[in-house]
Amino acid sequence: MEQRGRQVWVERWRCVAYMVALVMFWSEAAAQIKYSISEEVKEGSVVGNIAKDLGIDKDTWSPKSEPMMLI
Repeated sequence: MEQRGRQVWVERWRCVAYMVALVMFWSEAAAQIKYSISEEVKEGSVVGNIAKDLGIDKDTWSPKSEPMMLI
């Protein structure tokens, strides 16, 4: 009986450790860049260099290895 209680305790702490690590890594990995444009800008105009702002080198980046979601 005592062995089972210890296993449950260890499993709960392991879950808590995973959650803490996830929160820490998520906050480090999440980034947000906003671009402001006026209403008079024509459709298709260049707003910003997203790759440069994110520090991505176009010669080494591959969408298959590092997918990027733009909203």
